[in-house]
Amino acid sequence: MHYEKDCTLTTYRQNADLSWSVCGAMPAEREAEYNLYQRANALHGRFTDDSLAAIAPGMAVASPSAIFEMIRFGRCINDQLPAGARFNHWRKVKTPDGDGWINLSKPGVRVYSDADFPEWAGWSFINDDPTPDSLCDSPTVKRWLDVNHSGHVSHADAVGALGVDAVHQRLAHAVCKFPSEWSRDGLEARYNWLRSPHEALTSPLSDAAFSKLADHARDLAFWEDVSDPEFPHADEVWHFPPTAFLRHFRPCRWLSCEELEQVYPNTYVEKSGGHLHQAANALSNEVRERYRTILNRLMEKHSITRNPMRMSHFLGQGAEESRTLAWMEEHRSEASCNSLYGHLNGNDLPGDGYKFRGRGMKQLTGKFNYAEYWVYRGWLSRQSFTASWWSHPHPTRPNIATPDILLTVHYNTIDTGTWYWEAGPNHGLPHPQSTMNSYADRGVTAEIAHVLTTQINGGIYGLENRTYHTMRLYKLIGDQ
Repeated sequence: MHYEKDCTLTTYRQNADLSWSVCGAMPAEREAEYNLYQRANALHGRFTDDSLAAIAPGMAVASPSAIFEMIRFGRCINDQLPAGARFNHWRKVKTPDGDGWINLSKPGVRVYSDADFPEWAGWSFINDDPTPDSLCDSPTVKRWLDVNHSGHVSHADAVGALGVDAVHQRLAHAVCKFPSEWSRDGLEARYNWLRSPHEALTSPLSDAAFSKLADHARDLAFWEDVSDPEFPHADEVWHFPPTAFLRHFRPCRWLSCEELEQVYPNTYVEKSGGHLHQAANALSNEVRERYRTILNRLMEKHSITRNPMRMSHFLGQGAEESRTLAWMEEHRSEASCNSLYGHLNGNDLPGDGYKFRGRGMKQLTGKFNYAEYWVYRGWLSRQSFTASWWSHPHPTRPNIATPDILLTVHYNTIDTGTWYWEAGPNHGLPHPQSTMNSYADRGVTAEIAHVLTTQINGGIYGLENRTYHTMRLYKLIGDQ
């Protein structure tokens, strides 16, 4: 099952020769990735429906946040299903016997991550070459190269088979176990075949040339010098095809300590009035590391890491909203907050402006937005307060007693930002194409930065600075 704008569910089967092929694929659900938040809220609504509550009173209900992770990853990564909660994620599949249904939440269903190399995706793990030399004597690989099905593969046959696209693709995704070429042990056994006539070698090496080669290999070898007790023996090494390996892992886009320092350096730069203004030591490695792992995990949860455009826009907006992680709370006085926000975003009681002031990476502001985030996390039931309470004559207001947990719990500090990125276009309420990824996918331009700024800020405050950082980050993260 794959989410990328559309949702596709593909059934594979294993063939007699142990290869895998597509058995059937269901029609894609259009815009599925953009609608994950809407779907999570809809599924949560089924569990909180009055008719269901009457059937199963007191049943624990998964939060929209946990359901979002279940349909995004196939399991909960950050949030957890509460004890006793029931969540069944049924999907229609095609099989050789016709269409059927499968519960993807059922225990025993295997879930793969970006770090896995499943067979049905074309990966093969080859561990059947018993020879100590550097010649390939794997029966599996020989069978692949035997395109004529003659039962014998000569060097010329192998060279010809490499020109067959299907063979090339198989070998490009073959992870093979054979002795490391960076080991001093076994050098003679590994390369001794170079001294004798061979169909792959027109001119065998002389003793002097072989000796020179062996000395050179020993000088480069380092395997026996590694002191780590968990370092594998030179004969127990798996070799990945480099380019396929990099392409496979490249979409992960996990920011290391050094990379996040390039994204948000210690010196804060703000662009306004056409000029760059700098503030030295605005950030530190300690602050970056406080949030880095959480930031990576939550950008993955909300598919922001899917492409560099999304990351550049998200982190570019965050550079203005949080002053590159340095300011996670609005820097205004209590009186100023109450004056500015006193009757906005659901604030209807004295002191609400300051109590629900901007907090978190995207400066979540106002009782309405806080209430929607509390519902998303499962901390507050939507049925417990009056909709549009600020305009109701006798409302039941949302009970949000501890708004400071958006600051004291670092996960919440970042999660409010990624949640608003997902839910912001409709002020937290589920609706079609709720995620701002749908805007970011249109490109990294000043026009798109303008659109995203209005969605996040409600106006264009800091637009010049947001655009500057977005463009700067795309040069760092992007492919151009």
